[in-house]
Amino acid sequence: MDYIKEKLYQQLAIDYCCQISDIKDDKNHFMKVLVTGFDPFGGESVNPAYEAVKLLPDIIEGAQIIKLEIPTVFRKV
Repeated sequence: MDYIKEKLYQQLAIDYCCQISDIKDDKNHFMKVLVTGFDPFGGESVNPAYEAVKLLPDIIEGAQIIKLEIPTVFRKV
């Protein structure tokens, strides 16, 4: 079952990763891309969205991939 989950997360990471080709800023520096996913919530032990984010490579087509887990906070308004 863990193998299947890992393959699913890998496919999610591939499916949700945009195609980046030589993205540079005006000073010819390669860009950084921030990719986020929420931490587990609702009593779950993992959040598949962030698991997919963690599987992304650190560099895609020259762009540095910054991975960040966002805490889930619920409050009443």
